[in-house]
Amino acid sequence: MNTESSSTSKPCVSNKHQTSAASLPDNGNSPAKSANDKLVVDGMNLIFAGVNQQPNLTKLLVVLVELKRIGSNFICFFDASTYWRLANLPCDRDVKNYNALVREFPDIFVPVPAGKQADDYILAYANRHNLRVVSNDCYREYTDRYPWLKNAPERRIPVLFFGDNYCIEELGIDGQIECHPLEISQRLWGYLDMIKHAKVKALNHFEMATHRMAFA
Repeated sequence: MNTESSSTSKPCVSNKHQTSAASLPDNGNSPAKSANDKLVVDGMNLIFAGVNQQPNLTKLLVVLVELKRIGSNFICFFDASTYWRLANLPCDRDVKNYNALVREFPDIFVPVPAGKQADDYILAYANRHNLRVVSNDCYREYTDRYPWLKNAPERRIPVLFFGDNYCIEELGIDGQIECHPLEISQRLWGYLDMIKHAKVKALNHFEMATHRMAFA
């Protein structure tokens, strides 16, 4: 990990402006850009985002809530040390939430194997599927392997945190954290539960259709 740099419930954040990601320029080296594109998120990098570099899961969760709010899907990779970094915090809220997310949504929140760097998986996945990466890391040591890091810099989406404010300029997101971390977590879980229920419903429909065909 390198730290370089629509719901009816009460919103967790105040958004000052929002524009469509589809309006970003395309130089021919980047994937199509729309709000519902899948994004690859550098989990540990965003947990450590900001000036003081202190781990805080809420910063990551705020970003993920915003991505779901604008209709984006994502997969989030973590360094293997993420659990231990959060477990060493005075409050155990973050490590419990992290464990729950990894356990309940293993296809979305992915810790990499011990001894491996999440950066390797993040960039390989983004390269293979032609996706953009949400991270403040410039990945300079990977530019020879993945030339698009230099040739298509718009494929990396940085996040700025300052005080209680945050900004994701490339996605037209600019807001302020206005509620307790627990409420932010609950907002994200609400989005993720909807995804899980939609997948289960689709699977049930598929199984029913397959059953009907078998006995037709």
